[in-house]
Amino acid sequence: MSTKDWRESRGSGLRFAVSYSSRISSGDTGININHEIYAAQIRALYQHTPMVLAVNVANSALVAVVLGSYLEQTRWWIFFGLVVTLTGLHAIGWICYRHDRQPYETTTKWAIFATAGSSLSGLLWGLGSTLLLSDNILEQTFLVFVIGGMSAGALVSLAYHLPTYIAYVFSAVMPLSVIFLLDGRTVHVTMGGMLVVFIAALTFAAHHFNSAFVRGLRLNLDLSERTEEQLCPLEWCRSCG
Repeated sequence: MSTKDWRESRGSGLRFAVSYSSRISSGDTGININHEIYAAQIRALYQHTPMVLAVNVANSALVAVVLGSYLEQTRWWIFFGLVVTLTGLHAIGWICYRHDRQPYETTTKWAIFATAGSSLSGLLWGLGSTLLLSDNILEQTFLVFVIGGMSAGALVSLAYHLPTYIAYVFSAVMPLSVIFLLDGRTVHVTMGGMLVVFIAALTFAAHHFNSAFVRGLRLNLDLSERTEEQLCPLEWCRSCG
């Protein structure tokens, strides 16, 4: 290797170092890492979508069978039809996400879609159960059990993106809680208060779950970035040799 070639390669290496340092100082690296984390959160959210949709349909079918057939309340079959229709729309959105060739660039769009869909699903359960609810305490307890179980189970599938989970839980549980609190009877007021505490506990648990997931992603990305920083000088030295 001639002296001239060595100087040229050294100059290019210095220019690369200056360019890389300027990117770090301008904050681009931090922004990229944050965007990578956000994209990974949405990717994990959509990976669990099929399971969420299947559970949603299964639970609504059980509710329709129990309350629609056993208690002869046919309006619950209409509720089941609405759940199936909304689930079909969610499934179409999931398929579109899977076929999106640039999901990384459209992460915000898919996050908004997921949050809106989750909110509509929660509202269908919350408002639907409130409007169709009878004065039978057994039926009320059954619905609270179903919706509470779905809200707790959704934590491990929706809490990757906190707004999506919160939109579902508040929309599904809060209408029942308000109805019970406004009822005035001791048992119902107590149930309403317990549902509020339940929402607060789930929100806290979801925040903890989401924070742990984000921390794990950040550590992995930081490790990958530091590894690349160590490998770049080695590769440059090999090219100079």
